[in-house]
Amino acid sequence: MLLGKPGKPKSCKRGKPKSPKSPKKGKKTKKPGKPKSSKPGKPRASRKT
Repeated sequence: MLLGKPGKPKSCKRGKPKSPKSPKKGKKTKKPGKPKSSKPGKPRASRKT
């Protein structure tokens, strides 16, 4: 029970700070990626994948 209790809040805490960081990074790359990918969409898509 002790391991399960601290394990759940620990994973939640780790996911909370990581989830806001990943969307922030994705938003920044999506903003400049959308207009730029419009022209060089093929080379940009291959690089992203």
